[in-house]
Amino acid sequence: MAFRLGASPQGTDDSISSSESSRAMATLAGVKHLSLSNKPDLSSRREIPVFNATHGPPFLLHILKTGGTTLSDMFSVMFSPDEIVIGSNRSESLPGAVRTALRDGGGVMNPKWKVGFAHESYGYVTGNLKLKVQPITILREPTLHFRSVYKAGVFGHCGQKESGTFEKWINNPAFKPCQNIQLATLCNNGTHYPNERSRLPSMEEMVEQTKRNLVEMPWFGLTERWAESMCLMYYTFGWKPLLNGEWKPQRVRNDNEQIPPHILAVLKERSWGEYAIYDFATELFDGRVAQMRYEVLNNAAPSGRPAQEVWHTDCLALIFGGKVL
Repeated sequence: MAFRLGASPQGTDDSISSSESSRAMATLAGVKHLSLSNKPDLSSRREIPVFNATHGPPFLLHILKTGGTTLSDMFSVMFSPDEIVIGSNRSESLPGAVRTALRDGGGVMNPKWKVGFAHESYGYVTGNLKLKVQPITILREPTLHFRSVYKAGVFGHCGQKESGTFEKWINNPAFKPCQNIQLATLCNNGTHYPNERSRLPSMEEMVEQTKRNLVEMPWFGLTERWAESMCLMYYTFGWKPLLNGEWKPQRVRNDNEQIPPHILAVLKERSWGEYAIYDFATELFDGRVAQMRYEVLNNAAPSGRPAQEVWHTDCLALIFGGKVL
């Protein structure tokens, strides 16, 4: 269910006060006891960057098995084809002809474009193509991500199809470029496919680059906190939320197979950077959710923040009730 901020609880066009509006929205969201004095602690907050469309549209750097296809499908519902960069129905790599055209044109974007998505890296989009876009992404908890990539069985460049077991997989040379795939996608180096990447910087450099890039991104989401991520996305960009029937959670495979402890220990040693950036992203994400709640509860949105006129009731429950969805 969606609720328009300017509407009265009776559904008329009569204006209502800020406190009345808050209570009406909280009621619609199912929050029975609204306490506006229960403000989030922002003593160590990290600001949500103010989105400025003149700097280019949001461009999803789709990391495989993080929920990017679901989000791309949502974009295809939210925007018309001529408003989506390249107009692809699914999140694939950019076609060669498009890359050439963008490079030759100096990264000039169509002013109609409001969002984009593709299996591309931060370094390729902002460096090689020099696109005038604002990268966004979704991160997934590394252990769950490794398991999902392994079980997907459709990404041949990671070597899982011919491996058969977790132990054979992590020792397959084809897996090596994929063991830090989230990190390699979000740092400033590399080409668009992990197995085609040229010489990457050290793990320490990649982690620091990725941290800086995450801070600068106007939005990023976490797969395991999907509803919170979508609420933050709608708020950051001022987008109208989808209806409940289109409010899709990330696709989760019904898989109970666990990574053996000795294999997990190897993964954590080899891919410590994946875990480091996910921990950093989680802290940053918590701060941004708290910042969203603070701004709404206190009517304290900074200048330039896109107005959120229509709210999804799940987001109102998060903001006014403080509960994690």
